Amino acid sequence: MAITYRYIGHATHIFEIAGKTVLIDPFFTNNPLAKVKADEVNTHTILITHGHFDHIEDTVEIAKRTKAKVVANNEIINWLRAQGLSEEQTHAQNIGG
Repeated sequence: MAITYRYIGHATHIFEIAGKTVLIDPFFTNNPLAKVKADEVNTHTILITHGHFDHIEDTVEIAKRTKAKVVANNEIINWLRAQGLSEEQTHAQNIGG
């Protein structure tokens, strides 16, 4: 199984594993290091480490467009659901975790 890794800049990373793409901390729009735009990224899963702006900025846009599953702590998932992501599209980890 091949794994491809791409560093986008700051805390944003993309892994391709067995034909699936995992995006970590989508921060493209205001990221001066990003050579890729948010609307150019396709992913199956989005992982959010924490809720700071520079780790979550483009999550809603990318998730809505790609239908990616978003995994984060409970509080971030509640916020993402308030932004229009469905319960089926999100996976909350333990509260505070």
